[in-house]
Amino acid sequence: MADNVPNLTGQRSITDSNGVATKEMRLWSLQITSRAVILGSGSPESIVEARIGREYSDIDGTTGSIKYFKKLDNIDGDKSRGWILM
Repeated sequence: MADNVPNLTGQRSITDSNGVATKEMRLWSLQITSRAVILGSGSPESIVEARIGREYSDIDGTTGSIKYFKKLDNIDGDKSRGWILM
């Protein structure tokens, strides 16, 4: 099992000498947050802007109306449209 532990030497710092997040850290943070499930109340259609592939959970939803998926990038230039109920 110990053989599967990656070599941890030479890792990059997440902040620079001034305590500011490095470019790599900022990019990683953007990638992670762009994949997180969006939580909200009610349908996201025409309200929540997102990229294709994002998921949205209605915290007040009932069975069959809780999880949405962003299927279309935008409709008529509106990035808050294009959600489908899963």
